[in-house]
Amino acid sequence: RVISLIVLLVVVLLISVLFFRVMASFIVPLFLAAVLAVVFKPLHQWSLRVNEGRPHRSALLTTLIVSLVVIVPTVVLGWRAYVETSRIVRVVLANEPESLAELGDEGLVGPVIVPAEWPAVRAEADSKVPASDNTADNATPADEAGWLAGVKSYGRDWVEWYRERIDKNFDPDATLRAVSRYSAQQAGKLCVVGISALVGFVIGMSIMIFALYYFFADGPSIIETVMHLSPLDDEYERELLMQFASVSRAVVVATLLSAVVQGLLAGIGYFFVLDADLPIFLLTVLTMLLAIVPFVGATAVWIPVALWVFFVQNDPWAGVLFAIYGAGIVSTI
Repeated sequence: RVISLIVLLVVVLLISVLFFRVMASFIVPLFLAAVLAVVFKPLHQWSLRVNEGRPHRSALLTTLIVSLVVIVPTVVLGWRAYVETSRIVRVVLANEPESLAELGDEGLVGPVIVPAEWPAVRAEADSKVPASDNTADNATPADEAGWLAGVKSYGRDWVEWYRERIDKNFDPDATLRAVSRYSAQQAGKLCVVGISALVGFVIGMSIMIFALYYFFADGPSIIETVMHLSPLDDEYERELLMQFASVSRAVVVATLLSAVVQGLLAGIGYFFVLDADLPIFLLTVLTMLLAIVPFVGATAVWIPVALWVFFVQNDPWAGVLFAIYGAGIVSTI
């Protein structure tokens, strides 16, 4: 008997683990369908009145409306974000050099550090600086230009030393080939992961819509069956269901609406401070998505944008004003 009991427990445990592994992919879509059924319950009640109390027809109409409200904007936003992302990738690939040696002085260290006009400015300033020493009291504009040229010359000497250290330590062409191979491997992995995620998303969305229809159509009978199987008193179960419905509706609606509003407000700011060729729509979508994440929020997007405007676009006032706008309005709305 002991051996039979142990074998039975092992079999039950194994079946439970397998059952959980099979149902794991269904738990989230079913839970989302339940939450959507609770959130859109007033819409379903309106559909019941329109269809004269016919449950399946009302459930079909409500499911179609919810699908259009939830899925269509998601697909449109995702497609626009994909278009802008692919455009960025094409620009990066089109500008990628065949060899690091082709980058030259400006490309390796960046045009911000060593602009092409520095040697000319330095030569012109040196020609205007008098041979005698100058103090701060009798300094002329030519002296100031010479001092600036000296600072730039020091910066160029540092950059050349840095380049020499780079050239001594590794081969640029070999490094580029290694980076290219690694990038190709990672791109292949990301492609497989992306396809798998897309298939999983489609399957999960289909399960959610399918379950949502039956939650609307047979929701009362499902609840009655669960209440009959539950050991709790029916009064307590109804109170729990009412609290679940109230909290779910409040949390979902408040979270989604606040994320959408934050994304739209941030998008307005992106439109005014960023250049027209930058992925403004993609940044807006990312702001909406990250605004839902606790302890991260929209700051994960608008702070880098403010730094980009300040340092890269070289517009300090716009960067500071946008940072104030993001902290005072976008993240607190």
